[in-house]
Amino acid sequence: MTWNLHGENHPSRSTIQEQIDFLKEYHQDTDLFLFQAVDYTKKDESEDFSHFQQIKSHFEERDYYTTDNRDWNRQLLNLDVQPYHNINSPFRRCKITASRWPIDREPLDLRNNGNGKPRHLNYFYASFLTGPFVANVYLHNEEITDNEGLEVWNAGIIHGSGWKEEKIKALETVYSRIYLQNQQTDKKIILGGDFNAPWKETKTDEGVEIHPHSPDAKHLNKPFYGNPYRYQAENGGTKQFPFNQRWRNAESYIFDSEKSDWDMKDAYWHANDSLELNSTEDHTHVVNNGNPPNKRIDHLLADDHFNIKSCEIQNGIEVEANGFSNGKTPSDHAPVKATLEIEA
Repeated sequence: MTWNLHGENHPSRSTIQEQIDFLKEYHQDTDLFLFQAVDYTKKDESEDFSHFQQIKSHFEERDYYTTDNRDWNRQLLNLDVQPYHNINSPFRRCKITASRWPIDREPLDLRNNGNGKPRHLNYFYASFLTGPFVANVYLHNEEITDNEGLEVWNAGIIHGSGWKEEKIKALETVYSRIYLQNQQTDKKIILGGDFNAPWKETKTDEGVEIHPHSPDAKHLNKPFYGNPYRYQAENGGTKQFPFNQRWRNAESYIFDSEKSDWDMKDAYWHANDSLELNSTEDHTHVVNNGNPPNKRIDHLLADDHFNIKSCEIQNGIEVEANGFSNGKTPSDHAPVKATLEIEA
């Protein structure tokens, strides 16, 4: 299950309790949890009140294992070294991954020491390295090595309104890093979180059409964003690659199976049991005065090691489970739950 807990709104005691009550009622049997936007700054940790402490304690009391990136974000928030000296909002929240099995976080590394194989999180394009938070899950009778094991990617891709290129770099990092894993190792990979993408998903007679966001003209006219990226053309020359196309590609490669070359599948569209409605109908987020106003920007994906049995967005459309809707709003995002079966 993945859920953005809306920590930027500094959840009150009652809101935190609503979130925990929801987990108790609808997720007693869930094995893995990926939480984004968990607030750790509102109150002194010693008072055992903070959003972070309450969510973490809920799972520890149930004998789940947890890992988080609070310490990384806290250090970056307080860092006065450029270019992080004036960045606040992205580092005021953190991620928590909870597991029924033992779990630890994967260390980050900008260097490649893998002798031709991916090792640790190298080849990062993103400046906010805590955007994708990766953990190893120690399943019974399975060893974690550079080539095998289960990796769970908890992604919180920053929205594009204030960090346009950073959003693209984060999406490119997730795609390129998992692509390497798929191609060069036998690791099992689950990817979930808040991607702030795509703009819209539409079911057609031929399948699914992915509509990525596209920056408007005011962004393209800025000198920095107008700089072309270049790629190799078939004739051996180079061709201009404008910023808006790079943006659209970054979103499409994650969600459009017609364009991507990795082994990841969107659980919503590949599950044996799913509503399979347009994202404007079965959505995870409501954007006030948005176009479109309803979006599905929270997702779960799994690679070819898994049979995707079901996928449900818990927004109250299909069942009473209501992570958000009219009235009580434990979060401005709805949870996404999938049932995955490891194939023999």
